[in-house]
Amino acid sequence: MNENQSIAPPKDYYLGFNHELDRQSASNLVALAQQAVALHAKSITICISSVGGALDQGLYAYQILTALPISIHTHAIGPVHSAAMPLFLCGTRRTASPGANFLFHETLFSSEGVPLSFDKLVGQAHAIDHSNKWSHHLIATILDQPVETVAKWFIGQNIRDTQFALDNKIIEKVEPLIVPSDAQFVQVAYRF
Repeated sequence: MNENQSIAPPKDYYLGFNHELDRQSASNLVALAQQAVALHAKSITICISSVGGALDQGLYAYQILTALPISIHTHAIGPVHSAAMPLFLCGTRRTASPGANFLFHETLFSSEGVPLSFDKLVGQAHAIDHSNKWSHHLIATILDQPVETVAKWFIGQNIRDTQFALDNKIIEKVEPLIVPSDAQFVQVAYRF
């Protein structure tokens, strides 16, 4: 490298995620986070507004993002519901904009009009039970809460506000999102 050339200092990356969680959106988010790591980012902030989606994809994104060698900050800028909760909880620092809200609920299953045998139905019930227990345990561990307490949050369709999130260590602070002028903001596209 020429003496006169300078290496650009590492940047903070902000990734906008406002999608339903499915295989495509989770893969795109993980790919952009990995790209930020490859570009020697200082940190990654994931700005989340999602009504949820496929729990397996939320858990997948959580596992991959927490394994990356970089500090991840998650910031709720709207609803963080259902399968988006594990994604949100991947942040070592978690904040929320005023008015953001959170929803925990039990895993849902839809056969979408496809006939199911008794054995297939029983298998789906076991899968749902396993997913629920895994979610309860994961969230309880992250938040240092008893599993029984977290399991109660999943009963019903109760939207939780930022005060609930503060009280239960889901977030550490309520503050508006501010993207510094020297940061790189990238919107997670649904399709590349």
